Formats: sequence, C-alpha cells, structure tokens
Amino acid sequence: MVDALRLHDVAVLADGIDDAFLDAYAAWPVRLYGVGRARSLARIAQPDHGQFHLPALREWLLAECRL
Repeated sequence: MVDALRLHDVAVLADGIDDAFLDAYAAWPVRLYGVGRARSLARIAQPDHGQFHLPALREWLLAECRL
C-alpha cells in the first residue's frame, strides 16, 4: 500500500494481528485518527449521521503539519 500510494514520506501505522487498537478505540468499521507531533493520539473523528466532517480534520492536519 505504501508503495502503491507513494506514502514514503508519511508514517503509516497499522493495528497488530491481536487487534489491540481496534479493541481499545472502536476502530471498526471506519474511524479517522490523527497522531500529533508528540506521537500521541491527538484527534479522533467521530461520524455524524454516517459521515465524517472532513473540513475540521483537514484544518487540524494542516495546522499540525506546519513546522
């Protein structure tokens, strides 16, 4: 996936075979998470009526990526 999407400059994290992240954060079926500069979970986007409000997540991501 990293190669196919050319994500070499982005940290990609995946849950382990034990599904510890899934169990701890209810990541199924779809959740969007943001890991901040401190390498901790900084944002958890919650769906509202079956959809995510992406502009708020986008704004956080842009602010978090500014150096």
